[in-house]
This record gives sequence, C-alpha cells and structure tokens, in this order.
Amino acid sequence: MKLFPRKLVDWRTIRARIINETGDYITECLRNPDLAVRIPAVPAEKANWTPEFSAAFWSSILYPGHAM
Repeated sequence: MKLFPRKLVDWRTIRARIINETGDYITECLRNPDLAVRIPAVPAEKANWTPEFSAAFWSSILYPGHAM
C-alpha cells in the first residue's frame, strides 16, 4: 500500500508554468519596484558579513513572514 501515490508528471507543463510565474513576478516588480527583493552583489572574498547577518538576510528572502 502506497501512502502517497505518485502522479504522472508532465515536466514540460511544469517548466512552462515556472517560466510564466517568473515572468509575471519580474513584470510586477518592474511595475512596482518597491516589491522587488534586492540581493546585494559583493564578491565573496570581500564580503565582511557576520553569520548572523547572512542568516537574517536569507531567512527573510527564503521564509518571508517568519521571524528568526
């Protein structure tokens, strides 16, 4: 007995949905720049961030609405 029966996956459909959702997100962020998430671009060897800062930054990106 399978607890979680697998569904047939149509990867082309999933790929198209992901591309469409990404395009919709980018379009919305271009219309409303305040919604866009800014990811700082600093070469790794020059970044001088503490592990706490990194954890706080990425948790806000990966788990919005969850406090650390």
